[in-house]
Amino acid sequence: MRLLLDTHALLWFVSAPEHLTQTVIDAVCSPQNAVGVSAASAYEIALRVARGKLPPLPLAYDTLCGALRIDGLPIRPELAERAGRLDTAISRDPWDRIIAAHALVDGWTVVTLDPVIAAFGARTLW
Repeated sequence: MRLLLDTHALLWFVSAPEHLTQTVIDAVCSPQNAVGVSAASAYEIALRVARGKLPPLPLAYDTLCGALRIDGLPIRPELAERAGRLDTAISRDPWDRIIAAHALVDGWTVVTLDPVIAAFGARTLW
């Protein structure tokens, strides 16, 4: 399975795993599954840290992802275009839209507690 961590899932995996379900922990830790995180999450985290809404990560973002065997996923033009075409009545949040587009275009299952991602038609796991 190809798992894409939503921003909150990545943050909880790193600093508050008690917020995750055992299903999520097992799936993310399974060597049989590929695990990715969108560049949108890197931006969202950096912005929230800069605004004082999140504490800094324990390691640099790239170092942290490498240590956890999580692949960083770029925001390619076709993803940005698909995100822009998603129904704004569901959500106007740019991060949710990019993460949903990763799932819809590239076939990732999004690890998220957020029902908005599924409302866009993406597969989710929690």
